Amino acid sequence: MNNTVILSEEKGKDDQKTAFKEEVFNGLSKSPKSLPSKFFYDDQGSQIFSDITNLDEYYPTKCEYNIFANHKESIISKIPAYGKINIIELGAGDGQKTKVLLEEILKSKRDVEYIPIDISSFAIKSLLDDLKQNFPELKTFGVVGEYSPGLKWVREHKKGRNLVLFLGSNLGNFPQDQATLFLKEIRNALNLDDFLFIGLDLKKDISVLLKAYNDSKGLTSQFNLNLLERMNRELSSNFNLESFKHFGTYDPIKGTMESYLISTKNQKVLFKEDDRTFFFRAHEPIHTEYSWKYTPQESVELSEKCQFGVVDHFTDSKRYFLNALWKAL
Repeated sequence: MNNTVILSEEKGKDDQKTAFKEEVFNGLSKSPKSLPSKFFYDDQGSQIFSDITNLDEYYPTKCEYNIFANHKESIISKIPAYGKINIIELGAGDGQKTKVLLEEILKSKRDVEYIPIDISSFAIKSLLDDLKQNFPELKTFGVVGEYSPGLKWVREHKKGRNLVLFLGSNLGNFPQDQATLFLKEIRNALNLDDFLFIGLDLKKDISVLLKAYNDSKGLTSQFNLNLLERMNRELSSNFNLESFKHFGTYDPIKGTMESYLISTKNQKVLFKEDDRTFFFRAHEPIHTEYSWKYTPQESVELSEKCQFGVVDHFTDSKRYFLNALWKAL
């Protein structure tokens, strides 16, 4: 790919398997047991999640798209019109929501370059090929690597003002201390007066949250249980999926949705290749995911902790979701 820089090679299959195994064994050895949510997204898990985003109960994707569609002119107007703009997206995925902004900013005839950063070279190539078809006039450049080094590379090699996109409710997967550390890393990789446009899922009626994470079609349950199935496929374990149930609940003190897999009986699970056995008591949980929720005021407080100033807040028509535009101070 001649319009891409590779800062770090994606791990090979053997290295990925080793890293997966180490984190699984570490998590299942803890009390309480836990598994990292990042491992949800193998090919099967990613397809299930894509199906989840189309459910009536699952609001975040639709709400953020609503924000982009209704506020695209206002969002773009907050970015100074002079000089080049680098639109840098962290973990862009298929870029569907981003295309709404790209189309709007191209209408303004500004000098703009779109730069996605992702650890997957395949994801970068697929996205850039798609954009070439849909926006042939758009300048693009891919960065394969971790977010912070990728941003630093852009700062050092690309002229212009930077607008960083971190969309969806991805920040919500970080516990709040880790979210602060992550955002401080992002800030340290930016120039003064660069911008960050970030998605935050808002606190709302708890019944809405519970329905979103316990959908009527059972897809969220499948999504969680697929993590056990993935271990069976890749790590030669013998989890019986019928002996675990998904449980999603809201903690009003922390302000977070939490997902668990609950063992329905006393049982043991063998990882045959490594001759490792883990014991589960009846009703014992495995924690699989946090999804932290915010208020607009908490967004302001978070920005101040991380040396950003709030430029504006944009919400969907139901005020379920927030996209915040912050400026690096």
